[in-house]
Amino acid sequence: VMRWQGGSESDPWLAVVGKGVTFDTGGISLKPGAGMEDMKFDMAGAGCVAGLMKALAGRKARANVVGVIGCVENMPSANAQRPGDVVKTMSGQTIEVINTDAEGRLVLADALYYTVTRFKPKQVIDLATLTGAIIIALGNYQAGLFSNDDALADALRKAGAETGEELWRMPLGEEHSWGERLATLRALWAVLLLFLFVLGGIYGGLFTVQEAAGIGASGTLVIGVVRGRLRWAQIRAALIDALRVSSAIMTIVVGAFLFGYFLTITQFTQNAVDWLVGLPIGAYGVLALVLVGYFVLGALMDELAMILLTVPIVFPAMTQLGFDPVWFGVIVVMAVTFGMICPPVGMNVFVINSIATDIPLGRIYAGVMPFIGVDLLRLVLLCAFPGISLWLPGVLGL
Repeated sequence: VMRWQGGSESDPWLAVVGKGVTFDTGGISLKPGAGMEDMKFDMAGAGCVAGLMKALAGRKARANVVGVIGCVENMPSANAQRPGDVVKTMSGQTIEVINTDAEGRLVLADALYYTVTRFKPKQVIDLATLTGAIIIALGNYQAGLFSNDDALADALRKAGAETGEELWRMPLGEEHSWGERLATLRALWAVLLLFLFVLGGIYGGLFTVQEAAGIGASGTLVIGVVRGRLRWAQIRAALIDALRVSSAIMTIVVGAFLFGYFLTITQFTQNAVDWLVGLPIGAYGVLALVLVGYFVLGALMDELAMILLTVPIVFPAMTQLGFDPVWFGVIVVMAVTFGMICPPVGMNVFVINSIATDIPLGRIYAGVMPFIGVDLLRLVLLCAFPGISLWLPGVLGL
């Protein structure tokens, strides 16, 4: 224990605790031989504390600091700890030893408890070479920082940046017991009940899917109002957003209706169907042509517009060619979503680029390429084995 009292009696104390395992073989849980010669550095935390205390005294720092180092050697011997031993810490807590190479946390447990109870410092800084996993996470040029004090963490990171000892703050979340998790679920009983009611109503034939959507939205609104989670301003903003979206959808629907009417009076649909069916490339050749068309349209319009404007033309042709209507509906949905990310354009890729302006477009395309490959494979599999997509509708009797 080292103390430097350069401040006044009323100034708070800062405690610095260091791990001082002067040589760490791992004990009975012996480390691999390679690199064992470097295990003398497991006292680096204690060395930093000792150096800090010397520097404070040398510059007569105006601060009250106590330095505590837990020095020990971790060696195999007849008296060494064994895996399975249960030890009692200074605080009275018992710990089962599973691996004797985890000795550092035992040393620090007692050192920290002693420091906090003996000196009652305002802040505690713990320095330790505690686990090699932090090197796997951060590499050799930044040290991991865990802290429950934002101001102290910011000060340490600033000091580290100024001295070339970079720190990276790691997450330190709260642990929740199963009792707390179950209590959270109890708070969600109304939502769970609504969910079960909506699903049960659909499969029980009480209402259609569209009616279920309305019931679910209405029930959610009631739950939010009753629990005080929704205020009039939030409800008004949600209604305005819903009105905007509904207006846009209705505009598309009206446009699609007019487009369909135009196709009917001009007999374009029938002519297009006859042309597609009469192509000398076979049924799957026509299907491939339609899919390519969807990939191209993904650069020009969104999903809903694509479906409303093209299905009246391609659906009759596909059914005349002998394809199952439900299966083709699945294929259309997949092709439309694929077209939204398909190179060289892909509307969704440009939407992402407009949001994440600091990421080059080429990098975004490189990121979506694995998804493009998987989507293509999925399309090929469903075309080769239609039963994959028809199994569930068959079970539901569709």
